[in-house]
Amino acid sequence: MSFDARRNFAISSIAVAPTPAGSGLVLSLLAGGGALMPEPPFNATCWPPGVNPTAANAEIVRVASIEGDTVTLSKRGEEDTAALQIAEGWWFAQTITAGDIGQLQAAIEGKTSGGYIPEEISGPTSLEYGKAYFANTAGGPFTCQAPVAAGNAGRTFVLSAITPESANAITLKAVDGETISNEPEVLVAAVGEYDQSITVISDGTNLRII
Repeated sequence: MSFDARRNFAISSIAVAPTPAGSGLVLSLLAGGGALMPEPPFNATCWPPGVNPTAANAEIVRVASIEGDTVTLSKRGEEDTAALQIAEGWWFAQTITAGDIGQLQAAIEGKTSGGYIPEEISGPTSLEYGKAYFANTAGGPFTCQAPVAAGNAGRTFVLSAITPESANAITLKAVDGETISNEPEVLVAAVGEYDQSITVISDGTNLRII
């Protein structure tokens, strides 16, 4: 797993707001602000002056590149935050976010390097990160509930169908409001299939099959 670069005191003010304010992807920092930032890509937090950042007034954005003091974003409203009307004078800073902590948890626990805890299941199960599930569908088809993606960037789990030829289907369903590779649910193994396996990772907002 690779981590975003970090720099202490990476904070500046926005001199030129993105256009449109709620969806634009280019902004400018005060003179010299670009030099205070780490090497992209990284996530940054934007919030109005005179207040502390909160879930109601702050937005996390994904920085793609910085040329001088001009910042180009690749995404708005990251890590389950809303895209706001960013304005001149707002603060722009690299902060510690839930996504950063999720990456650290994944690395420390070995969850992205094969260090999974094995567990056999034979019916509907709410899955957890860091586990490798071996699904026995001999008793009938069933659906498993995926864990929440939001706030768990970089964390993974494995779901495998192990029942021989008489196997029934097994499906993986995302939590409401999230997706798995852009779908609300995915078929892990169809009727008659076995030795099928998927590894799923959170990007901090949704799940993806890797």
